[in-house]
Formats: sequence, C-alpha cells, structure tokens
Amino acid sequence: MHEKTAQAPPFFFDVEATATGQHGTKYVTGAIEVDFLDDGPADLISTDRQEIDWEADEVQPFKKWGDDLSRRVLREWRDRKEDRTEAWILEETDIRTRIEALDAPSQKQVKRFLRTLGRVEGDSEENVRSLADSLVQAYEFRHFYDVVQEIEATDDDPGALQSLLAHLRNWQVLESRAILEVVRGRLQIVDKFHSMIVNNVPETAPHTGTDNIHDLIAGSPWLLDPEWQVLAEERTISRQLGEWLCEDIPDEARRLRYDFLALADEARVVVVEIKRPGHPVEFEELQRLETYKEKLSLADEQRRLHMVMVCGGRLNVSADVQQNWASRTDGAILLWSRVYERARRYYEHYRAILERHVRDPSFARKSSEVLQTRRILQSGTSYRGPAERASGLGPQDTRLEDDAGD
Repeated sequence: MHEKTAQAPPFFFDVEATATGQHGTKYVTGAIEVDFLDDGPADLISTDRQEIDWEADEVQPFKKWGDDLSRRVLREWRDRKEDRTEAWILEETDIRTRIEALDAPSQKQVKRFLRTLGRVEGDSEENVRSLADSLVQAYEFRHFYDVVQEIEATDDDPGALQSLLAHLRNWQVLESRAILEVVRGRLQIVDKFHSMIVNNVPETAPHTGTDNIHDLIAGSPWLLDPEWQVLAEERTISRQLGEWLCEDIPDEARRLRYDFLALADEARVVVVEIKRPGHPVEFEELQRLETYKEKLSLADEQRRLHMVMVCGGRLNVSADVQQNWASRTDGAILLWSRVYERARRYYEHYRAILERHVRDPSFARKSSEVLQTRRILQSGTSYRGPAERASGLGPQDTRLEDDAGD
C-alpha cells in the first residue's frame, strides 16, 4: 500500500467477539503491508482510506489469512498471560501448599481456573491473589458447601468467575455455610439420638452393622454433654492407670472396662457407663461402676472422680440404694431423656435459622445478636446507651439448669 493507510486501526479482522483471548486486543499492536490492495484493478479501499472493502472477492484470501493471524496472536497473548498468572500465584507457599493438599482432580481444576483468573480485566495482582484464595477455599470447603459446579458453570468466562469468587469472599459464604452445616448436622444427630432412645436400641452392637447407642456417642461424643471433653471409650482400667503413670496396678483392673471417660472441667473426671433405654439397672452394675471409680482413684487421690450411669430410668434396686445414689455428690444416675434434652436444647435455638422459621422467637433473638455484633464492630465500642440498657440483657443461648450429671 506504499505506506498509506487502508484500514483505520485498531482492526483485528472482526474476530474480537469470538476469538480466544479477545481481551488481548488492548495489548496487541502491529502493522501489515498489503500492496496488492492499491496495485489491483479494483477499487478496494474507501475514498478516505479508512476501510477496506471486505466483501470483495479479491480480498477474501487476505481476510482469511488475517483472521487466522489475529486468532493465533490473541491466543498466544492469552496463554502467556495465563502462564504468568499461574506461575506467580503458585510462587506463594501458602496457596501452593493448600492446592497440593487437595485430591488430584481438584488440583487440576484449581490450576485451570487460576489460568482463567489470568484473563480478569483491570484487577490488581493483590485482588487476583485474593480471588485465587477464594477459589482454593471453594475446593477446601466443598464438603460443607459445594460451589464447584457454580464455578465450572462460569464456562471459561473470566468476568463471571471473578464475580462469583468476589461474592464468596465478600459475603464469607463458605465459612458461614460451613458453620451452618456443622450445626445442621448436629441437630440431625440429636434427632437420630431421640429415635434410638424411643426405639430402645442396644447400647452396643451385637452384630456388624447394627445401630447402637455406644457407636453414636463415640462418633458424636458431645451428645453426652456439650461441655464435656470425652477422653476415651471402652478402655480397661489397667490401661488407663498405666497412662496416668500409676505404679501399683491391681490384677483385677485388667478385667474391668469402662464405656467412656470424660473431662467435665479442669479438675473433674467422669467415668460413664451406659445401658440401653429399656434395660433395668441392677445393683451389681452400680457396684461395678463404683469399682471403676475406686480403681481409677489409685492414680491420684487428688483427682476428682465422678460416676455417671446413663439408663432409661428402670432401676432393679431397693429404695435405699436409689436414695443413696440420689443424695451422693460423687455420682449420679442420669436418664437418657435428660441427656437428649440437654443436647437438643443446646442446639435447638439454631433450628429456626436453618429452617427459616422467621416467626420463631429464636430467629428474632439471633437477628438481634447479629445486629448487636455489627453495631459493636462498626462503632468500635461496646457502650450501650440508656435505651439499650433499659431493654435488659442481650441475646443468649438457651441452656439447661445444672442437673445431677453436672
């Protein structure tokens, strides 16, 4: 074209809307010399030399060549930008370590989407790094709230992926859903616990695969008491004494085995025996529990040992024995119904939020708590004005009063 303009820039042979790496048009520049446009017999350039007649037959081979060239250049730009983004993100030890902890398919998917983030328009490296953190977290939290399908639905669209990850980050969706799923799961376990008590399931499994209370509690030890730390299950007294560094272990202790051992507070240890809800507790079983306490006391006389027999309430013992157990300070006979009710009430106030019962008083209390927390954090002070003080105490979880098992 003898160094004359034939097509006003920028021009990418009209592939911008469909080419891979289309955003690269802002960063790619160049010039093409096509002398045949001026030398040919046809008038292929507009009078003001701003546009080529792209409909002319003589131009079609050139347009096809230019189309292919533009797509290849934009694809190369995209690949280089993706390579750079993936490389510098994986240079960060924290993110790289978290990705390596995922299963192999998830690692592959995460790295693919990291490359997609490389095409996000206008974002700083700091913000892209934050989006990458949200992306990895989505895979880490997928057992609580699986948004992977939503991520995959962005269909290689960097803008859609950016928007989704920013939403997850700004609203802390993953953390919130994780907490809600834990609470939801505990409420479901409490419901199953109630069903097992009502149906008088055995305390231990007589056959493989049989539902039983012991396994449910061992898997969810907070059922015994949400504030206890359950330390061990089905351990011989001799082994426990050995772990407590007791030097004089009686032979009888090798034959004795408790159901559970729990830490009630900093100084109080509870040895727990459980019986199926319909089982009538015998005098010998209460004596055996006392024997456990006595033998465990050998390890440290300063250790406060407490006994709890959990049963359905049927006691095959005399009135004197029942009275004795009702009045003692080192032990208690605790009903399954009481254990269930304590666990239920500990978590029940969350059910209204999980099931969206907006008229439930618990929903209103939780709403008030969120507003109060937001006020304190936004204002930076916990000060309450006269009106708020007059309204009384703030929201608090429903709790049982102390019972014989505490």
